[in-house]
Amino acid sequence: METKQTIENIKDTFLVGLSGVFKISEILRNPWKYKVSKYSIIAAIALPILALVAKLDLPKLIDEIQSQMIVFLPCILGFTIAGYSLVVGFVQSNMLNKISEPSKDSKFSLYQTMSSKFAINVILQGIALIIAYLYHFIIYFDNNSKINIRPSGCLLCLINVCGMAIIAFWFTISVLLVIQIVVNIFNFSQLHHYFVNIEKVREKESNANKDPI
Repeated sequence: METKQTIENIKDTFLVGLSGVFKISEILRNPWKYKVSKYSIIAAIALPILALVAKLDLPKLIDEIQSQMIVFLPCILGFTIAGYSLVVGFVQSNMLNKISEPSKDSKFSLYQTMSSKFAINVILQGIALIIAYLYHFIIYFDNNSKINIRPSGCLLCLINVCGMAIIAFWFTISVLLVIQIVVNIFNFSQLHHYFVNIEKVREKESNANKDPI
């Protein structure tokens, strides 16, 4: 198989670290192309409004959400990392040769794009877990602090609404990413199935075209 890669393109697309993940996935340049981002922003706007309309206690609701995130996110992160390991570690050499070629509409290969998407999922869920722990300790210090400093009613309401919007965004994105990860793994399995069967068909056609001895 003749490669379309060049030394210049290989050097240009050899990106590592967080900057490499963000650049290949293009999440910072065009976050709106991901449906997960859109739905999470909608939830961040809608949930605080619904909570206010329903006259719920926002601090208690925030505490409940962060508690649930701390419980389920570590398990989800383990599942995500396992799926990521599946993508980057269990690829047949014949398949890897094909998906490591530059894509038609990008200088990055399909393999790089798939890997970056899984990496983004892990990073976002990790950030969500960090934010949940941050909320946990903010609530802990607020409940146990001996210093009685309370903002005015309007300012306190604004703080609670903003806090609710932030935690709602990260709660929603962490849940929706589970569905996205399952879809990514399914797409990878379909891609694997496709290449395996293409090779079998080509081998069959090659054997049929051989001259009989």
